[in-house]
Amino acid sequence: MIKTRPTAIALIIGSLGVPSFASEIADDFAVYDVFKPECLLTVADTNFNIRECKELAVFDLREVQEDKRASITAEHLGLGFNSPIVIAINPLDPNKEKIYTFDKYDENYIYSNILTENPAPLVRTRRSAIALTSPETTHEYQEGRLVRTIHRRFRTGYGTSDLIYTVSMYSQSPITSFGHREKYVDVTLNQGSGINFDTSYVAHNVEEIRKGISRFWFFTMAQYMDKVTQTVSIDNNRLTSGTSSMADWLPKRQQQQELDITKEKQTQVTLGIKRLPKSPIDSVSVNVSESIHIKSGSIATLDTSVSNTSLTVSYNNDRLGADAGEQGWCSLTSNGECMIKRADEEENPYDYRNKLDSVYKNGFRPDFTAQFVGTDDTKGTSVITVSTNARGIELLGHNRWVLGARYASGIRVDGKAYNLIDNQDSFTIDVNWDHPVYLGAQTVNLSALSRSDSEASCVTVKSNRKLSFEECGNNNINQSFIYSPSKQYILVSNPELCLDSSNNQLRLAPCEDYPSLTQRWQWTGTTQFDNDILYSNALGNQIHVIDTTTSNSIRMRSVSASEPIQNKHRFDSYNTHLF
Repeated sequence: MIKTRPTAIALIIGSLGVPSFASEIADDFAVYDVFKPECLLTVADTNFNIRECKELAVFDLREVQEDKRASITAEHLGLGFNSPIVIAINPLDPNKEKIYTFDKYDENYIYSNILTENPAPLVRTRRSAIALTSPETTHEYQEGRLVRTIHRRFRTGYGTSDLIYTVSMYSQSPITSFGHREKYVDVTLNQGSGINFDTSYVAHNVEEIRKGISRFWFFTMAQYMDKVTQTVSIDNNRLTSGTSSMADWLPKRQQQQELDITKEKQTQVTLGIKRLPKSPIDSVSVNVSESIHIKSGSIATLDTSVSNTSLTVSYNNDRLGADAGEQGWCSLTSNGECMIKRADEEENPYDYRNKLDSVYKNGFRPDFTAQFVGTDDTKGTSVITVSTNARGIELLGHNRWVLGARYASGIRVDGKAYNLIDNQDSFTIDVNWDHPVYLGAQTVNLSALSRSDSEASCVTVKSNRKLSFEECGNNNINQSFIYSPSKQYILVSNPELCLDSSNNQLRLAPCEDYPSLTQRWQWTGTTQFDNDILYSNALGNQIHVIDTTTSNSIRMRSVSASEPIQNKHRFDSYNTHLF
């Protein structure tokens, strides 16, 4: 529910003098019921907890160095952004989450397009000093992938372009697999209204030049597409080990001359899926596909170049662009010639409606997909940069003047045929190769029933690798395990370690390729409804069960499997959600 907006006087007073950026935002957001002051994160905050910010979280990072912003947002949102203002709507709901990032703070835009109950559509009546760059991000868990959709809007000429990217993170196979295992991140552009120069705007800059009795009017046509270039690249300087590189991409060079087609890139992966938390994971194979639409030939010449770490896709307007020469762009004048007859101020010498194809004005999208790959040795963070240059062409008019009706000559007022204007946009994404999604398997916790009368208590890994019982958290990585097909409980925060029952103590030990009895865990019970005894080291009639009566040093007890087992040894297990 939205309260009354701040009055104009309040906004004016706020703009005249505010003690800090944070107080400016806090004052503006204070009128919204969904906003909590503790959900505004600034450089001075150390106890920010996004779990308390169900509807809205605001990151004001204008006083934070740009190279540190991404790590702060990545800690709370999963992907890092280097923008100074980040607003997360419904940050705890993967299906409803939307993330907006801004280069500059614009309270009016935030009110009109984000925080109202019925958001108004995006408008072009924007403050001229503010770049229209507001990526909108949503994500969901699809077929074992972490998928986010990033909306990127930026100015092109008198229009606003909208390109929608999909970023997917997933692994080739579960962490329990043997041998070589790859991790992927895909960046795909295949949605959005595309590049829009809005040539419906009649732009003419008029200069009167007196030369004798003649008048010359200098017209500038609104921009239309000359060339659109997309570059996606990866920087591995922040990796702690291993590397990542370009693995696959579309379009490929041999597809550059194909017209109006749809291409699909597929990657086959294996996921570790659980039927029940107390059952080992099963392996299920799926195909991950990304589809793009390629326009070439009659629309624009397509060119691609690829290196080990980058992909560049360029669409060049060979028919009406700068490279086409006068035979192309001269045809856009009203009379079909490069010379414009002496014009009055109100005349428009260019004919957009009949001679300029709409794709060169708006709706052109330079689709691509790029796949980067790492291995299990790839650890740390890579920075992916996506850059766009929508180059526009502004035609500059000739005048033809007649002296005594005896001859005609062309004069281009500024001596040039056209202006080329680079409409550029760029954003970065921090990809953490240690992210839990690369485990490739569902995760579970272990909850002690006898300790959970008031609040659930789970086996928890402490900083010294010791095990204790702590309050269960749905997203606590230090309480999360993978129950592997070999019946080992693999620690998610360090997959090289497994639960072990050696020396009558529950501990962590290096995972064994062929697990011994102390690392093989099974569930049993008197009926199918109370399958709540977790045990190991089954030898004959004796089994080792976990004793929940201690916290800091968890002991194992040897009991008879044929006798009733006390409640202090009973456990349950639930799925955890780490992203």
